[in-house]
Amino acid sequence: MLFEILTTGLMGGIALKAFQKHKGVSSNDSGKIQRIMSLSGLNVRDGKDTITTQLVKKKQFEYKFRIPLGRSFADYEAKQHVFEDGLNNRRKNITFNDLRQLDLNRDLLLQLQQLWKAKLTEQKEIELSYDGLLIVRVYEKPLAKEVPYTSGKGWRVPVGVTRAQ
Repeated sequence: MLFEILTTGLMGGIALKAFQKHKGVSSNDSGKIQRIMSLSGLNVRDGKDTITTQLVKKKQFEYKFRIPLGRSFADYEAKQHVFEDGLNNRRKNITFNDLRQLDLNRDLLLQLQQLWKAKLTEQKEIELSYDGLLIVRVYEKPLAKEVPYTSGKGWRVPVGVTRAQ
């Protein structure tokens, strides 16, 4: 009986984590961003109290923070490179889905090396905006520098490429 309860709870937790990962909810980014803000000197001291940014709302890849009094959006814009560097630590997150895509008939060691290198060079990119709240959008991949041209049928005008699908 106890074994069945534990395994059911464990499988439910794994399923919930997989669902969150599939939806793009990254649980670490908001905490990391707040910690980076704290360590980079964006907190405000008011006597004995320290006032920090507060997470108000979290969406798929968008976090909204309340800025403490005494700070401006320009302070956060000036530290944007600090946020990106902090989020781009060199931890290699190889998932089961990455391993499933390997072709077992070809050179497995070479494929693993390429996967390791691709995971090592991944870069998160952030975008900051302000509408009364500080909006931080975290993108898993940077915007493409070059978009390949593909010819279509009829008259079509390519307008651009965005990061959000």
